[in-house]
Amino acid sequence: MEQTKRLDYIDALKGFAILLVVMGHFLANCHTDFKTALVGGGQSMLLWKFIYSFHMPLFMFCSGLVFKFDNPSLSNLIISINKRIKGLMLPYFGMGAVAFFLLDKFAPFWYLYTLFVFYVITLAIYLIMSRFQWWHGIAGSVILLITGLFVQISCSKLGNYEIKPFLDIGHFSLYFFFCLGVVFKKHQISKYCGTKFFSTTVIIFFILFLIKFDIIHTSNNHLLSVVTSRMYVLSAILMLYSLFLNVEKGYTFTWLKKIGFISLEIYILHPFFLPKLAFFEDAFNSFAPQSSVIIQFFVSLVASILLIVCCSFFAKIPPSPLKKILFGK
Repeated sequence: MEQTKRLDYIDALKGFAILLVVMGHFLANCHTDFKTALVGGGQSMLLWKFIYSFHMPLFMFCSGLVFKFDNPSLSNLIISINKRIKGLMLPYFGMGAVAFFLLDKFAPFWYLYTLFVFYVITLAIYLIMSRFQWWHGIAGSVILLITGLFVQISCSKLGNYEIKPFLDIGHFSLYFFFCLGVVFKKHQISKYCGTKFFSTTVIIFFILFLIKFDIIHTSNNHLLSVVTSRMYVLSAILMLYSLFLNVEKGYTFTWLKKIGFISLEIYILHPFFLPKLAFFEDAFNSFAPQSSVIIQFFVSLVASILLIVCCSFFAKIPPSPLKKILFGK
């Protein structure tokens, strides 16, 4: 039922996604009051806004790419859910408790319970659809994507309904991108994503980027803004997906593949290594926008690589009951 053969390009893509996650969190820590800085804008938020415009949809897409449920049955569904409880919910509560005592807060591990919910929903949908012969084909995938879109729209409408610190309904709006990854894996879309596809998605992404960040001004139409935003995220995912399919397998690719293999451990561990460097906020804002983005990029990249190296060291804990609680492995 679980994927047995790992695909290098998926691990590399996951590695790139977790690198963006760490960079985004590092940049957020470069502020005295992050929420005030976000509302106020300024040069210090430019790169952060770009990263957050697509990095979690990309991460959920990667998670969908490794979803597998070949023999839908009630017994297999129970086995799969049990594995996800151990792999996702154990570290959510285990490391959440550690963070509560060490960081004096429940660390931002929302991805774990969100992914668990996505697995449960998708497993249930597959079990129901498996009763019909058409579920293996396009019709089953269309139903899954429509369900994902329905969940996304519904959760977006609910806004940021929270039960602090354990639940934020808004995160479930990412379900469509998880479903998209599932469909891509199921129908082997990778064979259609050659270099021409990559070139096309780069052009589309660039145009939508200019519109998204108001570099190209468009009419103040809410529906157009929503559609543009959704298409922008989708183009970013397709562009990066095809890039990692076609890129030459060099040192950077190999390193990203290695950190993608332990992306869950890095996600869980990195909050414990994040420094609070509020002095960077004034430094970033003192430069012109273009220069500020370049400086933010290199500072956050170097810092994030160092953080990931630290995390990878602690991720090498030998298999034990403690490791199962901390990392679900």
